[in-house]
Amino acid sequence: MKTKYSRLVFSIFTLFFIIIDPKTGSQSAYEAINMCIKSVIPSIFPFLILGNFIASDLCSCSIPYMDSMLRIPKKTSGYFLLSLVCGYPVGAGLLQKAYDSNFLSKQDLQRMVCFCNNASPAFIIGILSSIVGLRASVFMWVIQALSSLMLGILLPNEAMNQQNEKGLNIDKSGSFMSASVITMANICGWVIAFKIIIAYLYKLLPLKGLFYALLTGVLELTNGIFALSELRSLRAIYTIAAFMLSFGGICVVIQTKSIAPTISIRKLLTGRLLHAGISCTLASIATPILFTPHKMQIPLLPLFLCVVTVGYMLLIFNKKSGSNQCESVV
Repeated sequence: MKTKYSRLVFSIFTLFFIIIDPKTGSQSAYEAINMCIKSVIPSIFPFLILGNFIASDLCSCSIPYMDSMLRIPKKTSGYFLLSLVCGYPVGAGLLQKAYDSNFLSKQDLQRMVCFCNNASPAFIIGILSSIVGLRASVFMWVIQALSSLMLGILLPNEAMNQQNEKGLNIDKSGSFMSASVITMANICGWVIAFKIIIAYLYKLLPLKGLFYALLTGVLELTNGIFALSELRSLRAIYTIAAFMLSFGGICVVIQTKSIAPTISIRKLLTGRLLHAGISCTLASIATPILFTPHKMQIPLLPLFLCVVTVGYMLLIFNKKSGSNQCESVV
């Protein structure tokens, strides 16, 4: 009931500002549409088509030792691979289809969406390379992939239900194209909506620099990454960008929930924040190497945190390698 009234108050509040200041809304919508055409659609749409087309083949495959290492059901490590390539929110959508086809249990769906829903390499390299360079952008995707792998090992797992042995049934007659178009339109719609919200928030709170970038990134990923270009320190940009790319912003959370309604918002936010913490730590370790090649400085605190995290994950993995662990597929 409280959520219903909150949405109503927020909608009336936004509508009021659009009425009294329509120019800001139309200008921000125009900028968001251009951003969708130039950046969002080229970096996501091809992977939406690819993911929907090969889902039934690749999602039911098994990467050697990956199922047991991530402690996920047999023949589901393909979801992890696709999530690293296809980007938000393709991984969550494929997991929802697997759940609807009785291929995954709800417990496995809730857990896997935490590390099988990531920013795509095309998005990371295409947007971040203009700010920090190509090499650092490619390394950022490696950091995101490692963070997902570490989170999959770290997250505790309950007893896994046996999935449907017939595999995931996805129609390839051509419906994958219409599904991709609908999903892409949904993503662009949320990007435009949040761009308008950010514009009016900036009118109320004329923040600049770091605070504006953080607020923007928490709300919407693409606008947040572009806002980081105003900062001077490449190390700060890289570390904050790692956090933003892993968290995805409220916009990505809403997109994920809309495409995968079975997922719990609370668990999704928890998984995103854990992922962001790991990738932020890894990025802070990598910044001295990437941006000061002639002065090799070892960041002791992030390195210590990373060692503790890895040690804890190995301990959890060893404890969970008993009855609940899937068989390895070689």
